[in-house]
Amino acid sequence: MKHFFYLVLLLCGMLSPADAFSQDTKNWTLIVYLVGSDLESGFAAGSTDMAEMMSISNTSNVNIVVLTGAADKDGWRTPKSYLIKDGVRSELGFVAPNQQVMSSPENLTAFIDWSVSNYPATNYFLTMWNHGMSIRGYGWDDVSKEQFTIPQIATAIGSTNFIQDGNMFELIGFDACLMANLEAQLPLKDFGYFFVASEETEPGHGWDYAPIIRALQQTEFDWNGFDIGYEVVDGFIAQGIAENSGPTTTLSVTDLTALDGLRNKLELLFAKIKQEGKHRSLQKARGVAQEYAQSLTEPLQSEDVVDIGDLMKKLKAKDPSLAAEANAVLAELDQVVLYERHSTGRPNSTGMTMFIPHNKMVDTFETGFFMRETYAPLQFSDPIESYISTDYYTAVGSDNTPPTGQLDDDFGNFWRGTSGTSGRSVNENTSAIRVNHANDLEEVRVVLVEEFPGMPDEFIILGSTFPDTSAFVAEDEEIFAYEFDGMWLGINGFPAYISDIYEYEVEDEDGNVEYFAQIQIPALLNYINDDSLGQEIMISYRYDEDFNITMEGIIPQAYDEDGILVPGKERINLVPGDVVQLTYESFNEVTDEEFFVIDDDAYITIENGNDDLMLEYDDLFEGNYRIGFLLTDHSQNDTLIFDTKVFSVNTDGTANNFADNNISMFPNPASTELVVENGNFTGSSYLVRLIDMNGRQVFKGSYNQNRAVLQTRNLPTGLYSIELIVDGKIYADKVVLKN
Repeated sequence: MKHFFYLVLLLCGMLSPADAFSQDTKNWTLIVYLVGSDLESGFAAGSTDMAEMMSISNTSNVNIVVLTGAADKDGWRTPKSYLIKDGVRSELGFVAPNQQVMSSPENLTAFIDWSVSNYPATNYFLTMWNHGMSIRGYGWDDVSKEQFTIPQIATAIGSTNFIQDGNMFELIGFDACLMANLEAQLPLKDFGYFFVASEETEPGHGWDYAPIIRALQQTEFDWNGFDIGYEVVDGFIAQGIAENSGPTTTLSVTDLTALDGLRNKLELLFAKIKQEGKHRSLQKARGVAQEYAQSLTEPLQSEDVVDIGDLMKKLKAKDPSLAAEANAVLAELDQVVLYERHSTGRPNSTGMTMFIPHNKMVDTFETGFFMRETYAPLQFSDPIESYISTDYYTAVGSDNTPPTGQLDDDFGNFWRGTSGTSGRSVNENTSAIRVNHANDLEEVRVVLVEEFPGMPDEFIILGSTFPDTSAFVAEDEEIFAYEFDGMWLGINGFPAYISDIYEYEVEDEDGNVEYFAQIQIPALLNYINDDSLGQEIMISYRYDEDFNITMEGIIPQAYDEDGILVPGKERINLVPGDVVQLTYESFNEVTDEEFFVIDDDAYITIENGNDDLMLEYDDLFEGNYRIGFLLTDHSQNDTLIFDTKVFSVNTDGTANNFADNNISMFPNPASTELVVENGNFTGSSYLVRLIDMNGRQVFKGSYNQNRAVLQTRNLPTGLYSIELIVDGKIYADKVVLKN
């Protein structure tokens, strides 16, 4: 509707010549610096937002002044200024000093002063519209291929006559990705009272300007910058829900005048960490805290910003000796962040981020260059910058020793004789690894490994999950194990390479806690060939303790634009005819190279929409598989160790049903219990499981005798698949339960 409405306005001839400048002092002036970029040339997002502004027919109490440009499209390649008044857009006479580069400090300075001089108001709201790139800057110009750095933004605003004369913006906002960070806000703290921005990438629709204009227009209440910011947040979240923008929306309002207190407490915390040499405690907390714009396929492309509040909570848990300082930071953060909302995909968001390198540490040389060229010039806090770029970076960057571990073939005997073990029983299908220095590990993954045909040194990782069993052997030694059952989590039957698993909990008002896991799976949208890869996407799901799976959304990945990494802003809703191609990580054991590949068969043609992508446990295709363990430490060094066992899956027609393989079950239909007799039992333990017609596993048990008795009285009436799994082979049949 928004696009249609805007077209109607143009067709009706409502783009009129400029009105005379307004010399009446209104309640508000909204200054929008709209750097169009590919968001306008590709999606008309800027035009859509101006249509939202024009949807309010009465703007008698607010001036709306907009500077557009920087999009490679007719009418947008050079800066143009507009007044939006009572639903009509009129072109104005502002001439930008730099006609070639809209994202230039002199243009921003000049436009602010021109707008203030010609459209006076009691309160001013400055909005910066475009791509945000966290500490790397804002305002990608699709024509000149340039952008603002954070220091340039601060200099441009601070150089205005408006600021030099002692004035302040009531509200400064970034309708852009990733700008709710400490490093961007501190340089602007003397220029405004309140600030509104997003911790995460924003969906393509950005803010909803209709409720913002209504809020600025109203006269019933004497609203300040916080009140308007509150309306910005609520309108943004409501539009995200209406447009199905996915799970990663965040927006917060902060008090810029309270930032000095937060900075001071962070400086004291880092000073204590430095004094006591507790860099590893911070590193461990950083690894599990809520972060944003993480690139799971290209770690160096991660923005490496982490939620400050969640970081402090994780730090207290990792090192209680730092609790007092962390609590002091949390108290100040509570004074700074006045209002914050987030969707389910970013559950531990508290409203403000800061940069602490983590994912980028896979390449300390490149990260060191980034710290010197991008982080050091920010000049937001000398003590924080010095600690992060020197002490912390040196301490965590000096660790370049990969984790170590050994396969443990005797784990089954160990498990049966150990009381301090968590997980399920083991059998011959179990792979196990004994890990040295387990306290240094950030994560242990179980991966499904397959050899490339004819290339014995190259392997493909078809999927990943967590170990299902663990046991502490000694103070800093732990065993992890996984039992192969011939099934794997996949999308539409294809094994899913899970590039990230994030576990979290949600507590309701009554104190009840629910536990969830969020997983993300990389893919390509509309891949054609290696010269036309399509769009890199990440498919996000979450599931609860009962393994109820919900798709959260599909998120575009950052992309290279003339050497500049631009965060993807739009959210993706699949349409009929789209093709989703799953991707997988692979590696060469000799050269240690890692790269992503596609499986030509692992693609899904969309018939309806996002819901076509069904995530569930499913039988693996016929073939030979191996289990590996991917060990990653806190410095992002990793080691892959895989079992020498080969697990064969046989799915050839009716040869693996019960009747043809000396397996029987009774009664069928069954009610309170079902008996399975394994006529092939030779002493090897085997698994039996039941799967309902929705593909959900509802029962699983391990047996060490020829008769398996399944208690089924609590299962609902219906048709179920039943499987017996032994030595990597799956035998299947159907059973009816009547309860």
